Amino acid sequence: MTPEQLATLRESISTNREQLADALGVDRTTVWRWETGDTPIPAYLPLALLWIRHTRRTMQGNNYPLMADVQCLMLNEDIDQDTAVRSFGAAP
Repeated sequence: MTPEQLATLRESISTNREQLADALGVDRTTVWRWETGDTPIPAYLPLALLWIRHTRRTMQGNNYPLMADVQCLMLNEDIDQDTAVRSFGAAP
């Protein structure tokens, strides 16, 4: 994940840097450093952002994952589409 992709994904879930930092248990300057490329982005971060987005969708009453979430999980975990969909608690 690039710093630009991180910023785009964070914005896509309507989360500012401080909110993301609180959700991840890091300082807000850490998120800023990730997004500016000053600090390497941890490997867990893409999945953490997907989980935050999934949780928000579930709270809104739509628990079926976005295809972008499924594809990202497939790439990160090297799993097939049905398995990825099931990991979000939805039936393929």
